Amino acid sequence: MKVRWKSCDQETGNQYCNTLSKTCDRLMLYFLICFTDGSLRLVDGNYPYEGRVEVFYHGQWGTICDDLWDIQDATVVCQQLGFPAAESAFSATDRFSIGTGEIFLDDLQCSGDESRLIDCQHPGWRTQNCGHSEDAAVVCSTSTLAPGVTQFAGVRSSFV
Repeated sequence: MKVRWKSCDQETGNQYCNTLSKTCDRLMLYFLICFTDGSLRLVDGNYPYEGRVEVFYHGQWGTICDDLWDIQDATVVCQQLGFPAAESAFSATDRFSIGTGEIFLDDLQCSGDESRLIDCQHPGWRTQNCGHSEDAAVVCSTSTLAPGVTQFAGVRSSFV
């Protein structure tokens, strides 16, 4: 069995893609995983339901500042990723490593009812006054999975 990741340099609309190919005997399976602006992931947790929150924007992953970060923001993150709710919202430095690269969002103000984090009020992409010591993190509830959630190689993904 062979497993390969291939990054696509082409930009398809506003999507940036990775292709996972898996060879089993003579059968080749392909998974196309596309990230759009506003896609989320959790990084550096011990489990797939926890970690520093990162958001995808213009072809790269960046962090979110924890200014005004609260359980409503975390709830939107967790639900966007397919988890039913958030258990906690906190600064990543409390439990995880700090991020690198750009800090894309700050001063998020979610009601908790938004379907995507980027639908929450914020001052705009790259408008922030933070350092990576203020990266946002969450622990999501795992009691049930939301419909439409898939799991690839132990990584939970939501294509919203």
